[in-house]
Amino acid sequence: MKIKAVVAKIEKEKIWLGRIDGGENSCRGCSGCGGADKCGFKTGPLFPASNPSGYPVKTGMIVTASCSALKTVFQILISLVFPVAAATAAYIYAPTGETGGIKIAAMLAAFTIASVTVIFMAEWKKKAGGSGSGGEMEITEILY
Repeated sequence: MKIKAVVAKIEKEKIWLGRIDGGENSCRGCSGCGGADKCGFKTGPLFPASNPSGYPVKTGMIVTASCSALKTVFQILISLVFPVAAATAAYIYAPTGETGGIKIAAMLAAFTIASVTVIFMAEWKKKAGGSGSGGEMEITEILY
């Protein structure tokens, strides 16, 4: 995943970015861009990013941030496969009722519980300094 974002604030080890609404194509790259302070586009919620390449970023710069394909696949596996696997296991191991309603109820309950668990874990990781279940974004380019 690759997005355009503006550098909102810089702390010791973390750089906080705000995604430019509209994603990758929203910033028109007009000349004389003043970055976050003068940009007419609104940014989304702030998220942390690392700067492994050591780019000289400053508050207000527009950058490209990306997440590796492996991290994205891992996020998909956790957020989609885990709830489906939980629902399947609940359906298989639930006792059979006369109408089969117990199996369906167990499947729906397991799917809901697993989905809510994934959401809460992602939120907990964000509050702990991560960026959700898919891993941290990295600054890959300074645009202006």
